[in-house]
Amino acid sequence: MLALIHDPGYSPPPPPRIFVPEGHVQHWGAYLAVEMGDSYLGLEHAFLAMIRNRETVPARALAGLADLDALEAAVLRWTGRRRVLGLEDGGLERVEVG
Repeated sequence: MLALIHDPGYSPPPPPRIFVPEGHVQHWGAYLAVEMGDSYLGLEHAFLAMIRNRETVPARALAGLADLDALEAAVLRWTGRRRVLGLEDGGLERVEVG
């Protein structure tokens, strides 16, 4: 991460477009949760927001390890599966371990 930040071509990302009052934490992915029609804000929304903004340090670091488009597709498949199972409210999925 430090190598990315100290790279001569690095420039910090633009300020957020969503107004966040001082003293409040911006919820990464809140707009995606709304866009996806979800009634909760989950880790998947924050992760998608992070990897979709390819100029952020976390996205650039992950891009060196994995295909960000493939990661996004996998997360979207997983969220679609949760909806089919009726887990869109953030409930836990029971998984049988053989």
